[in-house]
Amino acid sequence: MDVGFLPKRNRFYSAVIDSSNLPSGKSYEQLPNLVIIMILSYDPFGAGDLYYEAGTQLRTHPKLPYEDGIRRIYLYADGECNLNGAAGEKLKSMVRYIRYSDKEHVVDEATAELDTIVREARTNEEVSMVYLRTLERERELKEEGREEGRAEGRAEGARVTESRYKPILKQKDDLIEQKNTEITRLKALLAAHDIKEA
Repeated sequence: MDVGFLPKRNRFYSAVIDSSNLPSGKSYEQLPNLVIIMILSYDPFGAGDLYYEAGTQLRTHPKLPYEDGIRRIYLYADGECNLNGAAGEKLKSMVRYIRYSDKEHVVDEATAELDTIVREARTNEEVSMVYLRTLERERELKEEGREEGRAEGRAEGARVTESRYKPILKQKDDLIEQKNTEITRLKALLAAHDIKEA
């Protein structure tokens, strides 16, 4: 699976969140720290681990601190726990429960509590309606994105076609103009010598 889009997707999410957290005219110091957590059904980086964390650093001086207040955490639900201690195992259990949401993955008190919440939500009609509306809105947004992409593709195709063929069409128009000029000169020459056109 191609996961090259993930860093940019995460960048987009953080930009959207940051722009809503910092109104225009406010100081950057007021921007809160941000942690983005993505729970994934596939291994985003191919190391087979549960926990991946990305941050920003000075590439030329990686040992110097550079804190922009953002952490990006990727959790691969079926990955091997690469965190030490009980906290790592608890995280693994929680992530697997979130991924599968079934009784088989209720293995401790935290996942049992989460399972209760999920089951109550599933039987709550209002929550179900909100969920269905959210799914429908996501579908609509995807379709709008597809349509927008198609329109952009058509516009780009027209621009490329025009830029490619404009010189050829200009050359054709110039040739037609030259031929018309020659025809006009020939007609004038024929008329001057009193020769009738065939």
